[in-house]
Amino acid sequence: MGPAPPHDRGHPPIDFPFFGVFPWKGPTWVEFYEGALGYPMTTLWLGHRVENGRAHISVGTNTYRPGGLELGEELAFGSLFTLSERMRPDRTAVEFPEGFNKAQIDHVYESSQGWREWPTVPCEVDGREKVLSHRRYAWGWAGFICDVGVAGVKLVAVDVEPDIIALRTVRTPQTYGFDPSQRLSVSDLHEQADLAGDARLPLPWADTVHPDQQALIDHHGLG
Repeated sequence: MGPAPPHDRGHPPIDFPFFGVFPWKGPTWVEFYEGALGYPMTTLWLGHRVENGRAHISVGTNTYRPGGLELGEELAFGSLFTLSERMRPDRTAVEFPEGFNKAQIDHVYESSQGWREWPTVPCEVDGREKVLSHRRYAWGWAGFICDVGVAGVKLVAVDVEPDIIALRTVRTPQTYGFDPSQRLSVSDLHEQADLAGDARLPLPWADTVHPDQQALIDHHGLG
């Protein structure tokens, strides 16, 4: 598939199978796209939130196989980085000390290098048992499954345990509010965020520092 027109703030139509949680009761939506604007996306993230609550799981179908890195390491890094950014407290309530951003990135990188040692649980994908690797951080967990789809799946969740997850290839994308056969615009995601009753997560997630974040501050002597 060729690139999109110049200056396009979106991605060409999706030509790969992608996954969601099934069954799921509660709001579902397209969270965000990864990849260079104007070119095929490298990850499609779909959100799932419980009714009248904040417990949720995000499923990122990956299409990118990195050169020089094993797929497991790439998926581990991508999922844990997404979780670590999502778990940042409200900036108006908490100001992290200088150096925290680098300390957290270093933590994500070092953790992803040890992806083979992440705890595992069985996970059903399209009716077949697969292995879900996961690691907890702050209020949630990050995980991945290597041998599904084009290049694996990344997962991020809070208050939804990894051992109850079942994934299916999405056959009815309208339940997520989008049409994958059309060009997918980043601007559309911003417009959806402005709609009344938007299904997305209420972020920032917290207004306090989690002990895991405090441990990074203490370990690096950030004060």
